[in-house]
Amino acid sequence: MQLSESRETPPFAGRALWIAAGVYVLARMVLHVFTAYGVFRDEFYYLDCARHLAFGYVDQPPLSIWILRVWTLVFGDSLISIRIPPTLAHAATLLLVGRMTWRFGGGPITQVAAAVLFTTAPFIVALSSFYSMNAFDTLFWALVFYQLLRIVQEERPRDWLWLGVILGLGLLNKTSMLWLGFGLTMGMLLTPQRRWFMTPWPWTAAAIAFLLFSPYILWNMLNDWPTLEFMAGAREKLRDTPPWSLILDQVLMFNPLAVLVWLSGLIGFFLVRSVQSYRIFGYTFLSVLTILMLYGRARSYYLTPAFPPLFAFGAIWLQRRVSRSSKWVFPISAAVIVVFNLFFAPMGTPILPPAGYIAYSE
Repeated sequence: MQLSESRETPPFAGRALWIAAGVYVLARMVLHVFTAYGVFRDEFYYLDCARHLAFGYVDQPPLSIWILRVWTLVFGDSLISIRIPPTLAHAATLLLVGRMTWRFGGGPITQVAAAVLFTTAPFIVALSSFYSMNAFDTLFWALVFYQLLRIVQEERPRDWLWLGVILGLGLLNKTSMLWLGFGLTMGMLLTPQRRWFMTPWPWTAAAIAFLLFSPYILWNMLNDWPTLEFMAGAREKLRDTPPWSLILDQVLMFNPLAVLVWLSGLIGFFLVRSVQSYRIFGYTFLSVLTILMLYGRARSYYLTPAFPPLFAFGAIWLQRRVSRSSKWVFPISAAVIVVFNLFFAPMGTPILPPAGYIAYSE
């Protein structure tokens, strides 16, 4: 199967993605206004941290706290106010998944389908339902993947500089960005892109990322490494996670019906010969998955930010295969998956009061 390398975007495609993002933001804000029943416990912690700014905190880097401080100074700390930043972050993620699909060669319908399928996945919806660093973590991973795709396709030195900035800010938001850094390194080593190591640009990107992350490292050094102590204690409290359990949880968190989409993306990176340069995304995902399996006690949601390229490429591969029988098979199937995503949304999103949630889950 030949995938188109054309990246010429029809006007409809751009408008459709922005409309989808706008509808998503509007729907989430309506839910927050009319159904949210209180501030989530973690949000109280973030709000308190925002009143005591520092270059680091025992359990996390400072970026999400700084963002919240600026936001609350301007817009206040009401429930609706603090729910806007994570909602906007996930709307931006929706746009990025759509743009990735476009750069992979997908048409307008495929772009919107891939973006909505990922963004409405039950656990992704849950991450955007309250303020936390996880809401921004998915966005930073998507930004890294999109910037990597630009580098693969265009190889402009300045894109490496932006990649370093994104990685550095992502690290300042959540240290799990280190896993993505490891995955990218392995992805380059295992593909012809290893030639990039013979240029100064990957090293420059790494230096920029380290420089941006250094305030948090310095804060830990000056305070006897409290984050490492916290991580060691947290790991002791976590149960062992068998490899099969980590994979099964991804199936459940992204809706079992969507397995065919993201799994097609992963397999497609290795089977579609016409786009071998994209295999770096497959190896990056498998490298992150491997390190989490070896860790042994990783929370299942640590892997969820690694899925945007799989949804983007998988949607294209599926659409082009099923369109041989009918052009409506793929959009109808995607719509069915989205409906089931919304059906499961109340299980991970605080839009029902406790009694209503218990009744719904039963």
